[in-house]
Amino acid sequence: VAVGGDGTAHEVVNGLAGSDTAFGLVPVGTGNDLAMALGVPSDVDAALDVIARGTMHRIDLGHFDDDAWFANSLGLGFEAQVTLESRKVQRLSGFAVYLWAVLRALAGLKCPDLVLRVDGVELTGRRLLVSVGNGPRVGGGFLLTPDARNDDGVLDLCLVEGMGRLRVLQTLPKAISGTHVTAPGIRMLRGRLIEIGSREGFPFHADGEVIDVARKRLRIEIRPAMLKALVGASPGAATRGAAP
Repeated sequence: VAVGGDGTAHEVVNGLAGSDTAFGLVPVGTGNDLAMALGVPSDVDAALDVIARGTMHRIDLGHFDDDAWFANSLGLGFEAQVTLESRKVQRLSGFAVYLWAVLRALAGLKCPDLVLRVDGVELTGRRLLVSVGNGPRVGGGFLLTPDARNDDGVLDLCLVEGMGRLRVLQTLPKAISGTHVTAPGIRMLRGRLIEIGSREGFPFHADGEVIDVARKRLRIEIRPAMLKALVGASPGAATRGAAP
C-alpha cells in the first residue's frame, strides 16, 4: 500500500510491476491523479475501505527506458516544465500548486522540435507538449487524455502544436473539462509504441516525477495487465473484470 501522492505511487509501482503482489493506494498527495483513475476516494477512511473491500483488477503499465514504469501518465515539453515549477511552490496545496506552476512555466515557454513515431506513423514539428496517458488526468485537474483507460491495451496521446503564451492561456482552461480535444492545434491519438526524438532535447516526467530535463530520445510502450491493483467505482476507473 502506497500512502502518498503520485510520486510515492510511482516508486511503489516500479517495485511491483510484473509481480503477483497487489497494489493499494491511500492518496494524500498534491495531484492524486492515479487515485482518480483507480476510483480511489481522497478521503482516507474511504480509501481504506477500497483496500479492505475493493475489486482486484489487473491494469496496464507504461514502460520506458530499460526498466522503468509509469502507472498514470508520462509527459514532455510544457507539461514537464510545469511539473518542475510545481516542485518550487511552498505555500499552496492541491490544484492551486499546478495553476501557479503553469504561470511560472509560461515565463520560460519553449516548444521543442520533435520527431514522433506512433505505431510506426511519423509526425514532425514543434510541440508545446506531448502527454501520454494511461489514465485520464494529470496535474490534479487537467483531463489531457480524457478517454484514457488503464486496461484497454493502448496509450492515449495528446499532441499540442507549438503556440505562444496568449494561445496557451486561451486553450488551457478547456483541458480542465477535457473539451480541448477538438481545439485547433491539438491532435488526439492512440498507440502501443511511441518513439520520440529531438536534437534540442526535452524535459519529461513520469507520474509527476521529473526523469530528465534534456532527453533526446525516448521509447515508450504499453505493457498490458502488468499490475494487480485494488480499485473502487469511478468514471476514471477500469473495473470491467476482476483480476485472476
